Amino acid sequence: MFSTSDPAAVRVGRFVERTVAEGPGERTAIWVQGCSIRCEGCFNPHLWAFRGGTVVPTAAVIARVLAAGTEGLTLLGGEPFDHAAPLAAVARAAGGAGMSVMTFSGYTTAQLNRAVHAGRADVAALLDATDLLVAGPFVAALVDRDRPWVGSTNQELVQRGGRFPGLLAAAARTPDRLEVTVAADGVLSVNGWADDETLDALLHDLGRLPNQQYHERARAMDALDAVQLDVAGRRGAADQRERAGRLEPGQQFGDPRHDLVGADHAVVPVGH
Repeated sequence: MFSTSDPAAVRVGRFVERTVAEGPGERTAIWVQGCSIRCEGCFNPHLWAFRGGTVVPTAAVIARVLAAGTEGLTLLGGEPFDHAAPLAAVARAAGGAGMSVMTFSGYTTAQLNRAVHAGRADVAALLDATDLLVAGPFVAALVDRDRPWVGSTNQELVQRGGRFPGLLAAAARTPDRLEVTVAADGVLSVNGWADDETLDALLHDLGRLPNQQYHERARAMDALDAVQLDVAGRRGAADQRERAGRLEPGQQFGDPRHDLVGADHAVVPVGH
């Protein structure tokens, strides 16, 4: 519980420079690699392991976030509070530049507060830099079909501080969205949330019907980070996972092939 992390580096599972599907407004999103909670039915089990991903200097992550010029930063995973020390620095820098910070956590607010009271300065620092917190484990039996962004009804949306008082209110007027990005090499990347029916309809329109494994992984996803379909026809599950916004051999953090910046994309509102 509450793993510690090197404050000098972030283990990045995925970086998306611009998205409107991961919180209010246009945001930059970072999925960290590594989670000690491992909820049953997790959307992103490929982000559980603390190995893999791309280890990026915290300063480089900050520079990339600020260069994006979006209105907010969203931290997902994996488990952000298992990477609290470097993410606190990233979040503070984003907040200092006028960006709102939204952090998703599988820990409850009570667990987070206990960690702070037990002396976890890194957890306290990330909480202090967070403006909107999504707290609580995903519970597959309690899928939330009413609120945007969250996965299950037990999860809390907590407004923190007064810098951005409209963030929580935005949940009442924002639909769930499914964001589809097609890179120059023909790779389709999906993030956001959609139920089976909506996702199947979308893929049918794209000329693809999901196989069973893809269909199961797509259920009630808040971040379909691992799901990839090669428009040219390659559908291997391992290939899909490895090409989901990860660095390829020879790539550097910031290479447009990594986060698909500049690719064509579409945003689909998802009804309830």
